[in-house]
Amino acid sequence: MNDVGATGYGRAMRLVTIVGPRGAVWRTEVPTAVRERSRGLRGRKPGLREAMLLERCRSVHTAGMAVPITVAFLDRTWRVIRVERASAGRIVFCRRARHVLESHIAADVRVGDRLRRDVPSGSARLKGARTSAAILLRLPLFRP
Repeated sequence: MNDVGATGYGRAMRLVTIVGPRGAVWRTEVPTAVRERSRGLRGRKPGLREAMLLERCRSVHTAGMAVPITVAFLDRTWRVIRVERASAGRIVFCRRARHVLESHIAADVRVGDRLRRDVPSGSARLKGARTSAAILLRLPLFRP
């Protein structure tokens, strides 16, 4: 997860890589400010492997969009629960969704797919972060 250069509003967006079950990889921007979230992909044409992840979101609008997009609604485990191809001027909503992935209209996303964040190998561990084994096993860490 990196910070991308300043957007049109002067704030940085987080950059994550999302991997799909059939090997699809998306370079994904995650907006950190309300203005960035409401802007979304408006005024841009996303590439085939570019997307925007809106965390804690259940609906999106396509007002002002230059091209139609694919909207994938994700549950809390990042499983795709609904996919919509949305043209300009629509509002798309899914009550069960926890996150929304906006991407290119030809993105290979299907209901039932489980997406995951790609963690680069050799990435630095944050101070005080749990070890991956403890997270996987859900064991409490022993701290003397």
